[in-house]
Amino acid sequence: MKSDRSQAIERDAEGTSLCTLLVEIGCEELPYKVCESVIRQLEGTPQQPGLALSLLGDERLLAEGAAARVLVSPRRIAVLVDGVPAKQLAKVQEFRGPKAEIAFAEDGTLTKAGAGFARSRGAGAEAVRREVIDGTEFAVVSVEAERRAARDVVPELIARLITGLQIPRGMRWGARPEGASEYLRFSRPIRWLVVKLDGEPLSGGFYGLPFGDVSQGHRVLGAPVTVASAGEYERLLEAQKVVVSQAERRRRIVEGLDAAARELDGEWSDPGDVLAEAVYLAEWPSVARGGFDERHLRLPDAVLVTAMQSHQRYFPVRDAGGALRPAFLYVSNGAPAAAPLVTRGNERVLDGRLDDAEFA
Repeated sequence: MKSDRSQAIERDAEGTSLCTLLVEIGCEELPYKVCESVIRQLEGTPQQPGLALSLLGDERLLAEGAAARVLVSPRRIAVLVDGVPAKQLAKVQEFRGPKAEIAFAEDGTLTKAGAGFARSRGAGAEAVRREVIDGTEFAVVSVEAERRAARDVVPELIARLITGLQIPRGMRWGARPEGASEYLRFSRPIRWLVVKLDGEPLSGGFYGLPFGDVSQGHRVLGAPVTVASAGEYERLLEAQKVVVSQAERRRRIVEGLDAAARELDGEWSDPGDVLAEAVYLAEWPSVARGGFDERHLRLPDAVLVTAMQSHQRYFPVRDAGGALRPAFLYVSNGAPAAAPLVTRGNERVLDGRLDDAEFA
């Protein structure tokens, strides 16, 4: 049975069944600036489609109304595309051959040149016609392009998708696979690739890695998971403690920060835009709070905030009057049950930095 996602579009105007495509590039932890850049490149703009849609469109594998979702977390770059036809959309190509006087004999039959033109385009003699173009009559033929199955075309696009991403300061790793003409450079080592068309895993590979249907859950809290179908991807990863949607991670973090600040009768602040980074530091985010010695409040606000945000990625908390409280909030990527231990470590680090500031 198809998932709710893949039920949105069933067939295109030509009656071709439509599918949901999943491509997941599994990596070591990606820098958050790279995550943001990749999202921009894959999502594109209203005027310019993103990289994934452009590649599929060029290969006639996008139905009208097709849409892509880009899901990026610290250990994965994923694209879900709804509206991929099971085979390439129809396309009629017109080819201009020799001038009509060369392609046709006086009796209207094809000359050797005309027959050669038809043969080169895979058309029969009866398909060749005369057409005036810019005042000159030519032999012209219309040919319907081959319609290959999506399962055969998509694997050919994966290398173009990965190498098409603009990654500053890419790194190399491991040995160059046999047959590779040069080393691949990417932000971090690529460890696995998932390529699914609805429930069908596609065959192929890239840079020594075979395509498969096994993704990886949270590094500590999760486990490997078989993606049964593209439409089930987010739900299956959630079960393995990975929130693949950056928008959903941000929502959960903000909700947690709001709740924790209310418990302190204050409001959290983020002058250093730490939230933008925190979204890409945790795949299973939760918010916890810590504190520091009140004596450090005699330090200038700028010193306290810098120590919390620039060094430790914490969120300061202010009371109703705008004064800093001796407390901070932070985003964890671990089990909430381990928060007390993690908090004690964070508090020791911050206290050490503030002690240093006292004597600076």
